[in-house]
Amino acid sequence: MDIDDDNILINDSDTSHNDNDSIVSDNSGTDVITNTFHHSNNIANEIDLLKLIIDMGAPLYAYERIMKWAKESYMSKYTFDSKHKTYQQTINYLENQLQFNICRPIKIPVKLSQDQFLIDVVVFDIKKMLASLFDDPTINQKENLVISSPNRFSQYKPTDNRFGEVNSGTWYATAYNNCIKDPDTDFLCPIILASDKTTLSEIGDLHVDAIFMTTSLFNLKVCISFIIFGFLIQLSKIILMLSIDKKQS
Repeated sequence: MDIDDDNILINDSDTSHNDNDSIVSDNSGTDVITNTFHHSNNIANEIDLLKLIIDMGAPLYAYERIMKWAKESYMSKYTFDSKHKTYQQTINYLENQLQFNICRPIKIPVKLSQDQFLIDVVVFDIKKMLASLFDDPTINQKENLVISSPNRFSQYKPTDNRFGEVNSGTWYATAYNNCIKDPDTDFLCPIILASDKTTLSEIGDLHVDAIFMTTSLFNLKVCISFIIFGFLIQLSKIILMLSIDKKQS
């Protein structure tokens, strides 16, 4: 047996056989010719990865993606000695560093009026959600805001005196007159809630009514993109949860 840093090569000293053959003895003492296996560290690690993927029940394409990630990480001088050893440790670190904790939802118990059935409803803190929107520099830009100029905190009035943005409607003027007591200190921030029934299965009328939120201080282009994007994300999560439940059952 010859061993170096990268390879392990098993050869028999008997030269009467092929170079790729080795001789072992079975329990009866009979010599059996077997093929030599050239075992490298690379193939050993690749086999370990294959076993991990199979044990976790991951899809076959996970192997290629993991290999690509490992190569790019190695090329970027990643040391593979992270302080965050688990998935949850990494999530907690990112949540704290990026202040994602303000977006974490909570569950509150709600009792249905007809059958008194108690269910958990996922809710978000509206004030924190609004703060996260306004704290995003990619959307909180002047061209995306429905505000008046030069006093951006005053009542919005369209420059062309025509209906267009949500805040150009009559309801906005009515809400402003009812809610704003001191124009120098008060500022109206209207909230838009949107809901759309999404059928998941015709059997048993299984559907979801997700509620999405934005504010009319953003123009229509931004508001619509938020609602559509939120709808697609919510739908993908629901489908994923159903597929996981189906596998577990």
